Amino acid sequence: MTKYILNLSDKSNKYKNVAGGKGSALNKLILSGSFNVPNGIVVKPNAFNCFLSRTFPNNQLHKQLDKLDYSNSSINKCSKILKSSIISSNFPLVILEQLELEISVLESQTFAVRSSAAFEDSKEFSWAGQFDSFLNIPKSKITESILKCWSSTFNPRAMKYNPNVYKNLKNIKFAVIVQEMIDADYSGVMFSRSPENGKNFARIEATSGLGDKLVSGRQIPFAIEIDKRDQLFSNYLNNDYLLTDLMPPSNIKKIYDAGIKVEKLFKFPVDVEWALKDGKLYILQSRAITKYKKNE
Repeated sequence: MTKYILNLSDKSNKYKNVAGGKGSALNKLILSGSFNVPNGIVVKPNAFNCFLSRTFPNNQLHKQLDKLDYSNSSINKCSKILKSSIISSNFPLVILEQLELEISVLESQTFAVRSSAAFEDSKEFSWAGQFDSFLNIPKSKITESILKCWSSTFNPRAMKYNPNVYKNLKNIKFAVIVQEMIDADYSGVMFSRSPENGKNFARIEATSGLGDKLVSGRQIPFAIEIDKRDQLFSNYLNNDYLLTDLMPPSNIKKIYDAGIKVEKLFKFPVDVEWALKDGKLYILQSRAITKYKKNE
């Protein structure tokens, strides 16, 4: 029987091929045994391929994409047609049966549903914010959220970000992560290499509660820069909010240490999404930082 679902803690040596960038990063973090990572599963790319073949029979998807001239109007028209067809389609029963079995053993009642494309979160292209994520999803709404996540493969912003991916359907290897939700007291992003001050600094941005507004740029974060040479908080700020106004230095140190440890694990600069709940630090995802300061 074809397997469409994979646990995030699976020890397969071909994990990235079936879990995408985000999924493979989480898998590596979990298997390292050094981080608290929420439990979850990956809906593999072959599930999306199975769905697409049923939703767009007779090469209908190829035909739609072949019409693209990649102008804004062409992309918007194609995106609307494809996204509408995906969201309104039925979830394949053969995938649903495996999904429900795997979800039933997870303890949480709410979940985060996120994209994990094989071409996503690479060293060349981060794809950050190109696809849709959904938070606080109850078990009864997981399949609906997966359909929405799948449909975001054809978001106009994603198709404009790197059109080459869409010129060959073999490039579209799109997995989805379903992960136990952490009801965070604080959450944010740790950059192991500051996008503002370069390689000698790390940057931590944070907000109270869930970090989705921060990550999407809808909320100005509390922020601080840390000099990696002496681990002193820098006076440099990009806004009027200092992270020490939100949480004590001990928590900042905990986030900083974890971010540097993640960087050492992956052997390249990373931005790490994190959450704090009752003083316990969780790593929600990690991706490569793809852009550095030009003078470095």
